[in-house]
Amino acid sequence: VMATANPKAGGVPLAVSFRSDGTYDPEGKNLRFMWNFGDGTKQVTGNTGFIYHRYTKPGIYVSSVYLRNVDGCVYEIKLIDTVRVENI
Repeated sequence: VMATANPKAGGVPLAVSFRSDGTYDPEGKNLRFMWNFGDGTKQVTGNTGFIYHRYTKPGIYVSSVYLRNVDGCVYEIKLIDTVRVENI
């Protein structure tokens, strides 16, 4: 399972899309995606691995997403990409 951020850098404010394409439960059960954007903001989405987030302060952010299936099993995925937000 892999998660990515796009774009990876830009000026404040920066809207970033996060994707976890191809993520699924091997038993076909629904997943909940619990996103942590690295700036103190968290959000839960239903059975979709796609979300937007807007960064409003400069910094370097490492995000993660946790997956939970209906049985309560939790998996953490660290994003390979970091997001750099700069004052321009």
